[in-house]
Amino acid sequence: MKSKTKYKNKEIKEKLTSILKKINKDYIYLSFEKSFQYQNFDSIDYLNFILKIQSIFKIKINNKELNKIKSLNDLINLILRKL
Repeated sequence: MKSKTKYKNKEIKEKLTSILKKINKDYIYLSFEKSFQYQNFDSIDYLNFILKIQSIFKIKINNKELNKIKSLNDLINLILRKL
């Protein structure tokens, strides 16, 4: 198994896309740059997404950090900082 510190941006993006697809197949079309707010991302799905990310990457995202995440790119940057 890959050490969590060896993830790269592209690998994280691929992993996030895979998670999104499992939650809702239409989410694979989400933009990594646009705000979640403008992409019809369901709030319950978003919470499930964050929980799954924490589990897969073995990181903890606190409420303050969660409130700063506006896009998938923001999330990738946060994951990279925490690994």
